[in-house]
Amino acid sequence: MASHWSRWKVVYLYGLFLLISTFGDNIKTGPEVRIYELVVCRHYFLEHDPSKVDEDGNVEERYCKLDVIQGELSVLRGWVFSWLLLVGMLVTIPYGVIADSMGRKVVVAASLISITLPKTWIIMVCYFWQTFQPRAILFSAVFRLLGGGYSVMNAVVLAAIVSFVANKQTAILFYISTMTLVSELAAPPLGSLIMIKSSPLMTMVVATMVEFLSIFVLPFISEASQHAAAEYETLSGDEPSDEAVALPVPDQLLSSRKTLSTRIKEKTKAITEGMGEAAKFAVKDRNILFALPSFLLPIIAQELMAFLLQYTSTKFGWTLAAATILTTMRPAITILLYTLLLPTFNRFLLMRLGLSAGNADLVAAKVSPVLSVLGLLMMGLSSTPWMLAIGLVVFTLGYGYTQSAQLFLASRVEKDQLGLLYTVTATISAIGGILGAPLIAQTLNLGLKLSGIWLGLPFFVAAGVYALSSIGVWSLSFT
Repeated sequence: MASHWSRWKVVYLYGLFLLISTFGDNIKTGPEVRIYELVVCRHYFLEHDPSKVDEDGNVEERYCKLDVIQGELSVLRGWVFSWLLLVGMLVTIPYGVIADSMGRKVVVAASLISITLPKTWIIMVCYFWQTFQPRAILFSAVFRLLGGGYSVMNAVVLAAIVSFVANKQTAILFYISTMTLVSELAAPPLGSLIMIKSSPLMTMVVATMVEFLSIFVLPFISEASQHAAAEYETLSGDEPSDEAVALPVPDQLLSSRKTLSTRIKEKTKAITEGMGEAAKFAVKDRNILFALPSFLLPIIAQELMAFLLQYTSTKFGWTLAAATILTTMRPAITILLYTLLLPTFNRFLLMRLGLSAGNADLVAAKVSPVLSVLGLLMMGLSSTPWMLAIGLVVFTLGYGYTQSAQLFLASRVEKDQLGLLYTVTATISAIGGILGAPLIAQTLNLGLKLSGIWLGLPFFVAAGVYALSSIGVWSLSFT
């Protein structure tokens, strides 16, 4: 037992860190939307009907479902999401260099602080409502400069875990993804319960505190052990022994005579050259070029689900606490999809139909967007909560689209080209994140103005994006 703990300590502790931080982040799913809504709603009624605002600055949620309020809310949330993502991307390279020179724990801690400070700022804007305007929430993106946010934190933590267990990275990444989905399933209902018993502001405070608690896991992670274990595994191709874990890392291996600015310049140049090479690589290979649009979809789907709360609450007159329960269907179905449905479907294609692994992945990549488009149309056209729920289930069943497309492309390139492949797909996903949130926000705002069936406009637009992106995949031929 002691030997096992010594070998896997870094993995377990980083896993615990991610579990606590993601659980805290998901507690705020409903309360955060309600806080944004309250900030916009209060500002509106102070101008048009101050009697709706009590002495503490609260407005009953049922008064906040006016189209003009929900439109402003969607635009505000869309821009906040995009700015947070964009600022995080701008500092990715500097913090990557710092992680290499000063250690990963320092960067992970800074990233966590840059995640919790924007939420703290939002709490302050809501609490001091007589001082701040709603648009002051946009200033929260500035705090991302302190650590890069989720993009930096997740990249550094996953790099640490993968470098420690290089020969088991697929299984480890699967367990981490499942753990995140379980957090998405369990935390939002807890957040709704706390919000009902207390207030959205108090729930946001609790969520931020829980997320910040994960920082106390970091002191127990020994980076010397991690580097030594990774080095041992690289040399031996096996799991590190107790002796390997205990080896110290010489100071000269952790330091460098180069200044931080020089390192950043070199890193930027290397990444720029790598991106140029990746672009040539993508254009040269027809399979990659046609499949690239599919990698816009994961982040767009994520943002669409973030707006699902607001859509459900507005369309059916539900409280945000009640609407949060509906959103937990997605992680539940996703867990079922990844653990049972996709593996079963893959085995059927391989064993019953005799397809190769690459062709089986391509079949899944072609079928998945059809389900996604159908689910999105059902959600946009839904006239009852049950129809919306069924549409959400069908849409979630298509979540394997990007994963299948990536596996298919990986089977068509040489192993030494996988790095370029992942660089290209990651870049496309980042672009989708920056452009997707304002697009969904503006379409929801327009749908609110047009009313009626057009309230589902974000889902219709998303269905169009999915359909267009799948054209390239459908044009790919089997090997």
